[in-house]
Amino acid sequence: MYQRTPVPWWDQGLLVSMVMTDNVSESVADPLAVRRKQVKFRAWHRGTRELDFLIGRFADHHVDAMTAEQMDRFQAVLDLPDVDVYNWIIGALPVPAEHDHDVMRLLMDFRADERSRG
Repeated sequence: MYQRTPVPWWDQGLLVSMVMTDNVSESVADPLAVRRKQVKFRAWHRGTRELDFLIGRFADHHVDAMTAEQMDRFQAVLDLPDVDVYNWIIGALPVPAEHDHDVMRLLMDFRADERSRG
C-alpha cells in the first residue's frame, strides 16, 4: 500500500510547489530522487504554456541523468523569466555568458532535435 506524503518544494516553501512521493522512505533513502521529481514538476508548471511544454519534455528526458551540479544549473534556469529563457532557446537572443553552460546547451539542442522531428 502506498503512503502519500507531501514533500515541500526544494528550499522554496511555496504552497503551490508541493510534490507527493509514493513512498515515505524514498525521501530518506534517496533525496536526489525526490529532488528530481520536484524539478520535473516545476519544469511542467512554469507559467507560459509553450515553455512549460518544451522545458517539461526536456526535464522528462534529461533530469534522471543529471548530476546534482547540473540540476543546480537547471533550477537556476527555471528561476529565470520565461521570456528570456524562451528567446535564448529559440535563438532570438544570444545566451548571456552567466547562463551559457552545459545544461542550457543541452536544452537548446533538445529543442533543435524536437523541431527537426516535426
